[in-house]
Amino acid sequence: MFKMTVMADIGIQVPDAVHRIESVTVKASDRMTFAVRAYATEETTYVVATPGDFVEIPYDPAGGDVFAQAYAYVLALPEFSTAVPISDSAE
Repeated sequence: MFKMTVMADIGIQVPDAVHRIESVTVKASDRMTFAVRAYATEETTYVVATPGDFVEIPYDPAGGDVFAQAYAYVLALPEFSTAVPISDSAE
């Protein structure tokens, strides 16, 4: 997980929204898809924003946990440059 201020889908700014990688699917043996969803807090189940649709990236079967691969990809993107990790991220 990581925190980052985000504009909610309803048009309000949510400071330090908790972002999670969810709905990870490995496609074939070399691709994976996932969604990034933002929540107001760690405890809430209400999604305040979905910063983009599903993302498809290369999957490395020898590269370890799929969540770790997804987080590494997302955190390297310019639009997530202000993200602050809040946990191990390998959920």
